[in-house]
Amino acid sequence: MCDSVKYLEVWIDDKLNWKIHIDYIYLKLAKFVGLFYKLSHELPPNCLKMLYFSFAHPHILYGVEIYVNTYTSYLDKLLKLNNKLLRILQQKDNYCRNIELYIIFYLLPNFIIFKYFVLFTILFTIKNYCQRFIIIILLRTITFMIMIQEIKIICTCQLLIFVTGPGQ
Repeated sequence: MCDSVKYLEVWIDDKLNWKIHIDYIYLKLAKFVGLFYKLSHELPPNCLKMLYFSFAHPHILYGVEIYVNTYTSYLDKLLKLNNKLLRILQQKDNYCRNIELYIIFYLLPNFIIFKYFVLFTILFTIKNYCQRFIIIILLRTITFMIMIQEIKIICTCQLLIFVTGPGQ
């Protein structure tokens, strides 16, 4: 009996913990470390950003809805490798905060990308099946949010009048 199978470029193991698939992505991305390091001193930053989004980022994104929902210990080495690639391409030292690496390239970290894709899938499904119902809910929500903003403005004005006194 086999422990894992590859289906549509996603490795599915018998325990559904996605460790084999994460290792597979890790090995794919590890090949780019040396190449990116050599090119980081030769190419301008916009070309390096295009290289990342052409060669590394698609491997991370493909199937992210599935494999990121696993143990953080399995994802740790993939996340560290991604941070290393971003550090190399941006020529940052090890003391640079990770969030800065993502901000410079306008990226979301892997665990946030997972949440984004799941929410996007849910919203897409709802939009297709319950479009009229959702529009009514959104309109009510927007109306409620506007009412809250108006209440905040009124309360702020009343607080200013109370603090400064009327007519000042």
